[in-house]
Amino acid sequence: MKTDHIILSLDPMYSPLHEKIAKLTSVKRFSITSCFAKKIYLPSFQQYLAVGIIDSVTKEDAQPYQSKMACMNTYHHAYASKVEGRALSDEELNYMARFYLGLKKFILEKGISLLLVHNESRWYHSVALELCRELSIPYLVTEQGLIRPHTTVIDSQGSNANSRIEFDCNSIGNLDLAKEKQLFVPKNTHDSLKSMFYFLLFLIIFTIERINRSRSVVRYMHNNYSLRKYAKRIVNKILKKKKSSPQSSEGAVLLLLQLENDSQFLLHSPFESNQEVIDLVSDFAKKNHCKLALKRHPLDDGTYSLAEHVYMVDGKITELAKVAKMVFTINSSASIDVLRTNTPLILLGTPFITGKVLLADIASIRS
Repeated sequence: MKTDHIILSLDPMYSPLHEKIAKLTSVKRFSITSCFAKKIYLPSFQQYLAVGIIDSVTKEDAQPYQSKMACMNTYHHAYASKVEGRALSDEELNYMARFYLGLKKFILEKGISLLLVHNESRWYHSVALELCRELSIPYLVTEQGLIRPHTTVIDSQGSNANSRIEFDCNSIGNLDLAKEKQLFVPKNTHDSLKSMFYFLLFLIIFTIERINRSRSVVRYMHNNYSLRKYAKRIVNKILKKKKSSPQSSEGAVLLLLQLENDSQFLLHSPFESNQEVIDLVSDFAKKNHCKLALKRHPLDDGTYSLAEHVYMVDGKITELAKVAKMVFTINSSASIDVLRTNTPLILLGTPFITGKVLLADIASIRS
């Protein structure tokens, strides 16, 4: 393993993972973050702010690169298109182009030889990976969501449908065997008290930045890291434990809902809303004389219009899938739990799984 890299980390995940990778592989460490608060996860890195990189490039110099930015496939592009129903403005494209030029200069001046990002769909991460491909610089993408709750995937290509992972259903048995034999016993989980403490510290620092209207925060982040939002999540989680749906998914079509603003939904599916997905699968179930059981994403607090044969369920995905007639989902990591059963799994998007799954022909389902 090469240990003399000059590493650049863009916004890390909310853990010390990028720090640990850097200690194993680098001689120099730089970070370019979307806000000052991310410094708590990169204490040994020399920190620069993305807004500083952007301010180092003039709007005029960046104009020729706006068309390049318009062709990129990022979360911000998808959000503007699907949620807001618009194309990106010249102002947005120019802002991204300024980051592109500033980051390219930074990478060449510092001699960066390895890039670390968490979830490449953020627009500034996508720009960075585009530069890595142009300059033949290797990069690693971290992603928490694939095999929850105790693992993080490190991929040299991307996350979700963009990853190099060929997750075949045959590997499920190996995961179960490892669990039974306790071959993998994590010391800390993503939701450990230590992890939550550092995330709270991050939220407090970021809130101070935001309240003071600090110019240290990059634009188009799509997450204002509101203390109220995360407090609401904790309350909802507690309330959810106290009440659960008594209904069963036995004999029904089971639909596992995804968050509408998740990159899996916006970037890797043809849909614009959960209601659109519900209506599609609801019609399919009705035509096949079945009920439709819906399981929400744990963070979903939306309201939906449901037909008479549609109802909500709760519980462990494996148990729900075992008794269902079939399962639909949009590229969710919950698919892995369904693969532990013999129930047919139909994916409504671009998948990361190979093996015994069916890729839905949306047109045929509608007809």
